[in-house]
Amino acid sequence: MLQMLDDQPSQFAVYIRGLDARHRQALQLDDSVLVVVEVVVALCRQFCASSDGRPWADRLADVISDKQRDELGRLAADFAEVVQSGALEQWQRRLRQAGFQGFAKRLLGAAEYRSAVDALKADGAVVALALRRLLRSLAPYAAAWTDMVGAMSPDQVRALKGGDALAANGLHMLVQLDAFLGEKVLGPLPMETTRAAATDLASWKEQDLEEMARRLRLDVSSKSVDRVGRSSATLVRKLRGARAALRLADDGISQAANSLVELLDRMMREAFPPPQVLAWIDANLPDEPDLTHTDKEGVVKPTKYGEALCFFFGGAPIPESYDAENGANPQAMLIPIVFATVLRTARNRLSKIKHTDAGTAEEREAVVGLMTAVEAALLLGLTVGGPRSAEAPPGA
Repeated sequence: MLQMLDDQPSQFAVYIRGLDARHRQALQLDDSVLVVVEVVVALCRQFCASSDGRPWADRLADVISDKQRDELGRLAADFAEVVQSGALEQWQRRLRQAGFQGFAKRLLGAAEYRSAVDALKADGAVVALALRRLLRSLAPYAAAWTDMVGAMSPDQVRALKGGDALAANGLHMLVQLDAFLGEKVLGPLPMETTRAAATDLASWKEQDLEEMARRLRLDVSSKSVDRVGRSSATLVRKLRGARAALRLADDGISQAANSLVELLDRMMREAFPPPQVLAWIDANLPDEPDLTHTDKEGVVKPTKYGEALCFFFGGAPIPESYDAENGANPQAMLIPIVFATVLRTARNRLSKIKHTDAGTAEEREAVVGLMTAVEAALLLGLTVGGPRSAEAPPGA
């Protein structure tokens, strides 16, 4: 068995494997179902390893040695086969059937049945803890999404399919989901058997939303700088310079707006020059409006919106899931459309402030809000999309 499964065992799978063949057959718990349970629990245990602060994918890579990668591939194939065969779904339906629990209790005896339930609950606690931590890890992105949408006009939001849901506070919804998870899922499970800390078990509260949003914006800003820094140290200086200007310079509003405009223009231009953007638009979204314009000399150029969409998709062909052949599917294209809309809107508003800087408190507040939206868009855009590799030439 894979080292990961041996080191991070499922208590329920261990218990069931200890039963005699007659009982296992009666319960219809063959190895195919147990392998799925073992893999899920092992991954969740690894995700919840509190002693390692690295991203869970990096931690998992250390657990799997090079010699075990072939075995992992076979295990993944088996996992997929079991899921596709419906064996796991069939056993789940059987578990929910009226009378099944009574049947299992008579088959195993009261004491053994309690042991099986306790083992299943212990595994459930591990999975529930992983779900809560995974949900909470999305908080910076929920806050970023809210700040991005906040930079759009009501008309821009309404123009998108599902605009009402889009305008909802993502962080508020996350807090509500976290509370539900705590009460309905973690509450009934033996969380003391896991590596859960006190902070894992305490549900987030809606009255703390404002403070959470403030802290998360700092996190988004830091993550955004890190993502931009993977592509260009110069662009990072522009981003940091904009914040420093607002804090220190007498004409900080104009300087910050100018730095952000230069950041966006240079980031797009260095990644994909205009001829490459035009070729990408022609190959992927030739009939989509608002992606190109003709200047006074009659030269066709990409709009900032077109440049942003090209940047989001890394200059590569739009995947079939976006329904590119029939134009930009409003549902599938939601994230790239919002990304491109926010960057274009922020750039236009910043450009106006740069030229009409009156040094008012309203202008300062507007620049701070636009900077927050730009950082949020860069974090989400460079996480979900963006050029495929900082080392490879764009579009390679």
